Amino acid sequence: MADARLVQKRSRTLKYFLVFLLSLMSVVQLLAQQAPFFVTLRNSQTHYGSKIVYERPILQDAQFVLDGVVYPADSVAFVQNHHGYFANLRDFYKKDYDQFAMRMKKAPISVYEEVDMNIYGGESLRLSDYGNKPEKAPMATGNHFHFYTKNEGPVKRATFKNLKVDLADKPAAEEHLVRFKRYRYLHYGLMAGGVAITLAEVLSQPRDNIQLTPFTVLGMAVMGSGFFTINARKEILWDAVDAYNAN
Repeated sequence: MADARLVQKRSRTLKYFLVFLLSLMSVVQLLAQQAPFFVTLRNSQTHYGSKIVYERPILQDAQFVLDGVVYPADSVAFVQNHHGYFANLRDFYKKDYDQFAMRMKKAPISVYEEVDMNIYGGESLRLSDYGNKPEKAPMATGNHFHFYTKNEGPVKRATFKNLKVDLADKPAAEEHLVRFKRYRYLHYGLMAGGVAITLAEVLSQPRDNIQLTPFTVLGMAVMGSGFFTINARKEILWDAVDAYNAN
């Protein structure tokens, strides 16, 4: 009888301990979620904190310091700091220093613009290198679309090839990509036509007396007009993403 009571007592103690442990874990998780800043490592682990800075010590690799804990920059995939949410671009740039992109829009297709983390890595913007001309600092504009993620997945370069795959499930977005292809063909056509006109005019002249003629000017003008389609194509990619996020 005494043994049965002892077993029952131990069982209640273990039960209370498990309840306490689960409660403690819930509190820790809640506090972590309330912390404003975090780093998500390449192994998908996320660590939260109340203070974070980006540092590049002399003769050392770049690092993030989150509440006193150091995380090498190349081990960090994403980071939330005082200025926004950033993605590490090391997989795209095999350089000795880290390059990051700032999320400009959070949506099913989130848009990122490349930035200098040295500027955005402190508690306040680091503009001292630009003296009394902070406007010269390469700040994010929100007008550039360099990279993106789909449903918070891996970062991808914002190219027609990638977006054609990731936007394929929304016909409204695909319509814009069809326009992109038309502008690309127009670009190639103008460039080829301009080269052909210029080359034909040059070949028609004596080799020892090649001159600038109205036809060579026309050829160069046709070639130059092809470059105007580049900005148009960039805008079309924006339109495609906006159409995808709107539906």
